[in-house]
Amino acid sequence: MADPEVFESYEPGLFLAKIFRARRIFLPKCHFWVPMDSRTTASPIGSDEYVFYSIGGVSCAIPYIAGVYALAVQEDPAITPERFWALAVQTGRTIELDYDGETMPLGPIIDPVRLMRSIQAGESATLNRQHSDTQSTETHPQTHSGAHTIVPGVGVGDYTLGMSKDQVLKKPGQPEGISFVMDDGVVKEISVRSPLYKFSNGLGVGDSEGKIKQAFGKEFELEEFEPKDLLTYEGKGLQFEIDKKNRTIREIAIVKQPEGDRGDRDAPDSVKVIRLSEQSPGPITFPKIDRKPEPLPSGRFEMKSLPKFDPDSPSAFGVNLRCRDLSKLDLSKSIDDLLYAVFDDYTVWPKSGQMPEEFDPKKMMELGKNPGLGVRTLHKGGITGKGVGVAIIDQPLLTEHQEYADRLRLYEENNVRDGHRSEMHGPAVASIAVGKTVGVAPDADLYYIATRNYDVSRDDDPPNNFVFKAQSIRRLLDINRQLPADRKIRVISMSRGWSPSDDGYDDIMAACEEAKAAGIFVASCSLDRVYGFDFFGLGRHPLANPGSFKSYEPGAFWARSFYDGALLRDLDCLLVPMDSRTLACARGSDKYVWSRVGGFSWAIPYIAGVYALAVQVDPAITPERFWDLAMKTGRTIELEHKGEKRSFGPIIDPVALISSLQNN
Repeated sequence: MADPEVFESYEPGLFLAKIFRARRIFLPKCHFWVPMDSRTTASPIGSDEYVFYSIGGVSCAIPYIAGVYALAVQEDPAITPERFWALAVQTGRTIELDYDGETMPLGPIIDPVRLMRSIQAGESATLNRQHSDTQSTETHPQTHSGAHTIVPGVGVGDYTLGMSKDQVLKKPGQPEGISFVMDDGVVKEISVRSPLYKFSNGLGVGDSEGKIKQAFGKEFELEEFEPKDLLTYEGKGLQFEIDKKNRTIREIAIVKQPEGDRGDRDAPDSVKVIRLSEQSPGPITFPKIDRKPEPLPSGRFEMKSLPKFDPDSPSAFGVNLRCRDLSKLDLSKSIDDLLYAVFDDYTVWPKSGQMPEEFDPKKMMELGKNPGLGVRTLHKGGITGKGVGVAIIDQPLLTEHQEYADRLRLYEENNVRDGHRSEMHGPAVASIAVGKTVGVAPDADLYYIATRNYDVSRDDDPPNNFVFKAQSIRRLLDINRQLPADRKIRVISMSRGWSPSDDGYDDIMAACEEAKAAGIFVASCSLDRVYGFDFFGLGRHPLANPGSFKSYEPGAFWARSFYDGALLRDLDCLLVPMDSRTLACARGSDKYVWSRVGGFSWAIPYIAGVYALAVQVDPAITPERFWDLAMKTGRTIELEHKGEKRSFGPIIDPVALISSLQNN
């Protein structure tokens, strides 16, 4: 009974609806939606008879497209199928659907009126300009396009970065689907979630990831979360929030560009790539901090609903509440989702009456800072990693974070674009290994080389290449030769793994062998390939005591496989804390983030930290002896699940391991 003239009346066809809602439909880059269901057609029964079909099919969509093409030919006899299709995609309308409180974009839906206007106006299919107006509807008021044009690194329409709060408030009307991040009364970031706002090339919310990459190039950073990814064009002042399943744009953020880059895709790129080959081979004066990457943006975004945790696909960012304003939500019955959230010091919570009584984010944050398993007992006894060098090869680091800034002896970059901001991963792994309050080895020296996993100078979509990490390992070996005997680097932490099919595999394996020969333990997600060591990460209930072995359980991402008997039944491996951790946040030097669901990335720096403690007690320790002792001194507990009891271990026991070294 919905009005077929109104775009908001439409939804996925009945035979597509289920997989669309489950986000399991993957559409090609140049697609658009066409009316199909609830159609009345001529009946074969009689010349004046009709038949109504509630469920249509592609057979109903094809003649619709043919009919619109006929209209286009009438307007422009020279039109080609290719130009018609490109214009249909460009002028199509994207709407928002609400499924169980979650907003999902649907589009572009073919808009015959805008398509004909485009042809009448002589629009080409090169996507190089926006229509002068939009059709008047309740959600798309007629207005000049300039007021809704997104300019990378500058702003949206008349709203620009750097405006004061008063200037924003004095603008007439209230912008729809647009929000501002203010810092010291100045606009630092502008975000849009409405398809009303578009770039000059016609792209906007609801368009595909492929179109964005085609328009803005391959020089981007992709952070993979759930249920969305973040696609960042650092040099262009743009960040796109991409739906994980259908790969469409959910939100566009405009931020300040680095100096020297105007964000023009056709302009020469002036941001150089930093290589280790540029480093001077001479003596180093410590501390050596080559650059201080800026923190990530820290604006707050108001949430209309709480994401749901999916136990079938547990993800660290499935319930992403970082920099989110939840103050208007009633979360009193959302404990099951909140316990699997990731949140930070910028998260704004509802009032106590709208929160579950058993959910205590402050307590969870404080408990998550504790490395657990008796590590703080070792700290009280003076076992802190003092005098031991811990090196990390990871993403760009917020060098000034209070967790490790006073012990950061070196920060260099290799295969990183100059001016690149710090990223989430670097501060997290650094704080786990050597953090002052979070870390396993809080007095260890930190040497850090930021390295990307692919060649950032390439314009295509480059594969992983471990040549750059191999170069970074060898650079650390060179640095180590300059260090005094009592402050040597003894462990390198890399939260990455590699396989023979990866570019640079032979080089990274050779570099690890060189590190082994130099007395350095390379802790990575490929411990099995380099040393024959196996490990897995532990889970922990957010409010359980991290100091008690009984608090631990299989990590969230593999718990189901463990209890089903498909994982770890015969594998002899070391179990290490991984979940429910508080980490240094890349958004501020005194800020923290808490995450329930971890990954092997959090286990590796923990292992590196315990190794640093072992080196302090026994400088002659080797990786092989360390691992053997960790396995022998590890604690095995008993788990009960659905009435079945199972042994679980060995769980690393830092106190017993260190005691074993001290007694031998």
